[in-house]
Formats: sequence, structure tokens, C-alpha cells
Amino acid sequence: MHNMQWEVEYTDEFGEWWDSLSEEEQISIDASGSAFGANGADIGVPSQQQD
Repeated sequence: MHNMQWEVEYTDEFGEWWDSLSEEEQISIDASGSAFGANGADIGVPSQQQD
């Protein structure tokens, strides 16, 4: 399997949303975004935790 680096685009709408997040939320989302950029569609679908 060949992994290709994906380009993640930044929009003004995203910037406004990003600025509204706490630092903790930004760190968490940044980690997910970095994983997506590195792995693209191969990252898979997040699993849902059920109580």
C-alpha cells in the first residue's frame, strides 16, 4: 500500500472556528489533522464509543 501526503486546506471559515476553540481542543484537533494529512483516506473511520 502506498501512502501519499495529502494537502489540508485552510479556509477563513475554518480560521474563525479554530480561533473559537480552547488550546486543549486545538491540540487535539491538530493531532487528528496531522494524521489525516499524512495518511489521507487510509486513516479510516473513527470508532464510536458506546456506553
